[in-house]
Amino acid sequence: MIDISLIKKSATEIAELVNTRQVPAEEVVQMFLDQIERVNPQINAFALITAQQALNDARKVDREIAKGQRVLPLAGVPFTVKDLIPTEGIETAYGSFVMEGNIPKTDADAVTQLKKAGAIIIGKSTTAEFGSDVFTNTKRYGITRNPWNTEHTSGGSSGGAAAAVAAGMGPLAINTDGGGSARIPASCCGVLGMKPTLGLVPHETWPLKFDTFTSIGANTRCSADMAAMLTAMNNTHPHDPWTAGRKRMQYSIRPEPVAMLEGLRVLYVPNMGNPVVDFRVTKIIENALAIMGNAGAKVELAPSAFEWFSVSGRAAFCATYNARFGHLLVDHRDKLSEAIIAIIEIGANVPSDAIAKASLERAELFSRVQDLFTNFDIIISPTLAAPAPLCKFDSREMMEINGEAVASFKEAWCPYLQTFNLTGHPAISIPVGFADGLPVGLQAVAPYFADQKLIDLAAAIEALIPWKDNWPSIA
Repeated sequence: MIDISLIKKSATEIAELVNTRQVPAEEVVQMFLDQIERVNPQINAFALITAQQALNDARKVDREIAKGQRVLPLAGVPFTVKDLIPTEGIETAYGSFVMEGNIPKTDADAVTQLKKAGAIIIGKSTTAEFGSDVFTNTKRYGITRNPWNTEHTSGGSSGGAAAAVAAGMGPLAINTDGGGSARIPASCCGVLGMKPTLGLVPHETWPLKFDTFTSIGANTRCSADMAAMLTAMNNTHPHDPWTAGRKRMQYSIRPEPVAMLEGLRVLYVPNMGNPVVDFRVTKIIENALAIMGNAGAKVELAPSAFEWFSVSGRAAFCATYNARFGHLLVDHRDKLSEAIIAIIEIGANVPSDAIAKASLERAELFSRVQDLFTNFDIIISPTLAAPAPLCKFDSREMMEINGEAVASFKEAWCPYLQTFNLTGHPAISIPVGFADGLPVGLQAVAPYFADQKLIDLAAAIEALIPWKDNWPSIA
């Protein structure tokens, strides 16, 4: 019998129970494995499940705690790792048949740090192939579905990570975010999704060391868990130059989280180049802003003239995929998903001057966003312009928002995200409501290394618009 009360506890609550020997880590892991067995067939959030290894690791945690030598901040807490992130002895297939049988010899540093904190890998979460799409739907693993309505997408590319957390199949998930991949699924599935400041969490296995726009991120159900997860994962690494010279950070939750809103200067950006926003999303976001205003925040509407979108940045994104994976089209085209094929082919035709221009645009965009933080503490927007589409929706087709046909789906649905990958600022998606049963997220962006401010904001909104106890019926 599954102990639902334990499954619905936060990671920090579970760690407290394990550290005080009220519940063995082995029992915790077994309960989550039972939940996965019951729920995952309907969601498809896992590329693979590491059941026996997880139980073995849990026994090791129990033995260490029994010795009484130290408290493990995430003792016995199960976590998932996106199938793009290397895991020692566990297949990392990037959501692709092409990488079948790829068994890394070492963990990514973020995985290592969570293990040191006592957390336990319970499986690899599904991803769009090579992280290439805003949906999670691959030839190898099929469709990952939304726990709130399985006819709808979980988002991507970290769809499995967010869906697993939302459906109670593990309270913590490591993901990546190169264009919204942590935040899109978070908004779709009603959980927190954070892209930390570039260089906060080592991403040493990413091949682009200097011109990178991708971060290791996290999905959790509550702000306390996000604080604990970022505290464990942030680090320096000799193979990630962005982490050089930093000290490790500690993150926490304020005793009175709503107090952070007093005098908080908020810039509200309803559009970032997209022509229309679902009226339900607008109403939910503006309701959240009004609640924040009543608690003391000072909200100002952004000027419409600000140019957020980098056309060259998108071109460079595709060119990077072509450089990394273009060779796969020669021998493995039949094994690849349509989404990755399309990006590779676009990237093959990007002129060299566009790539050079992308670096210039990125630098200019960074400076313009930096200037905004002279007068504002936080930038807020919708995470997505509309709730999660149906799984069967083809992103190459026209989408309707408020009855208006939108030709370019990605630019219309998720235009708020990649800007902050290019600039490197920390960004988080916070649940703030539901539209016809589907979650809606608010995106908040802060200055470099002000990740604590985003956690504080999430905690404040969590107190004012409680979401932690909202569970899909499937869970």
